[in-house]
Amino acid sequence: MNSLKIRVKGVVVLGIKKILLFLLLFLMPIFLGIWLPVVVLGEHIILMQILFTIVLLGPLAYLSLKLAIMNDKLKKRISRNKSIREATLNLYNELIEHSFSDEVYALILKNAINLLNADRGCVAIINKNKDIEYKAWIGYGEGEKIDIKFPVISGEVEGVNQKTQLCTPLYLADQLLGYLYVERMNRENFDGEDVRIMNYFGDLSGNAIDIHKLVDGISHLARYDDLTNTFNRRHFIEMFTNACSETYMDGQEFSLVYFDIDNLKVTNDQFGHHYGDKVIKVFSKVIQENIRDTDLFSRYGGDEFVAVLFNMDKERVRERIQNIERQLKEKSIFTKNGKIHVKFSYGIANYPEDAKDLDQLIQIADRRMYIQKEHLKSGA
Repeated sequence: MNSLKIRVKGVVVLGIKKILLFLLLFLMPIFLGIWLPVVVLGEHIILMQILFTIVLLGPLAYLSLKLAIMNDKLKKRISRNKSIREATLNLYNELIEHSFSDEVYALILKNAINLLNADRGCVAIINKNKDIEYKAWIGYGEGEKIDIKFPVISGEVEGVNQKTQLCTPLYLADQLLGYLYVERMNRENFDGEDVRIMNYFGDLSGNAIDIHKLVDGISHLARYDDLTNTFNRRHFIEMFTNACSETYMDGQEFSLVYFDIDNLKVTNDQFGHHYGDKVIKVFSKVIQENIRDTDLFSRYGGDEFVAVLFNMDKERVRERIQNIERQLKEKSIFTKNGKIHVKFSYGIANYPEDAKDLDQLIQIADRRMYIQKEHLKSGA
C-alpha cells in the first residue's frame, strides 16, 4: 500500500511543478501585454491589448485542458488504487477462511479478473516434476485448450498478445511458483496502467500464498503431532468434545481404545531414539490404515495413543485390533543389532455404557490396558 501512496504523491507533485512552470513562462507576457502597450504604443493600446489577449488565451486554454486531463487521470488512478486495495483486502480475508488448497488459486484468479475487468484467465503452477499444472481457470469452455506456453524457469511466456492478454509470474520466497494470466475477448485493449496493476497484483498474490502457507503450516503444527501426523492431545480433545455432542444428540454408541507401545523405552536405550521413532511411525501408520476417516486417532503421549471408533460394536472393535496385531507382526524393523518387533497393549472403554466423560473413559481404558499388560507379563 505504501508504494501506491508514493506513486499517487508523485503524480500530484509533477502536476504542481507543471503549473508553476507555466505561470513562470506566462506571467511576463501578461505583464508586457498590459503595461508595455501603454508606454510604447500610445493610441494603439486597445488593438495591441486585444492581440495580446488572444495570444494569451490560447496557452491558458491549453493549460486548462491539460489540467483537466491530469485531473481525470489522477481520479482514475486513485480509483484503480482503491480497487487494488479492496481486492487485496478481499483476497486476504477470503484466504483466512480457507486452508491451503487449489481453492486459494481460484480466489486469486477471481480477484484478478474482477480488478482488471478481464473475461477469462487461469493460474498455472509448476509442479514437482517441473511440468505446468493448471490449478484454476475461469471463462474457458469444457475441453477448451489454453494456448499459452508457460516456461518452467524464468523466461518469456510464448503466445501472449500484450494488447489483449496479460501474464505475470508468481514467486514464492524468490522461487518461481507459476503464472497468473488474464485475457479480454473482443473488447478494449489493456493499457499501461493495467500492466502496472497486473504486475503489482501478481506480487501481492505471491506474498499472500507465502503467508498463507506459513500460517497454514503453523496451524497444522498446532493441531497435529509432527512425527506421526495424527491429532495431538489438545486437538483430539476438541474433536472428541464436538463428536461426543453429536453422538449424544443422535443416541449413538462408540468405543474408546487406549494403546500403549510395549518396551519403547527399552528400544530407545538399546537401539537409539532413531529406531524408537521408527517404531512409533510404523505403529501409527498401521492404526491409521485400519480406522475410518470418521473415527478419531491421536498420539496422546510419548508411547500412548487413543482411538475412538464410532458405530462399531464391541466384537468388531476387537476384530479390528486383532487385525492390527497381525499386520504389525509383519512390520518388524531390522537393525544391525537385531530385529525390533512392534507390539502394544490396549484397553477399551465404551460410551455411554462405561462413562460419558472423556477423562473417565480414558481412565477406565487405561486401567484395563494395564491389567492386560500384567496378564501378558505373567503369562510370559
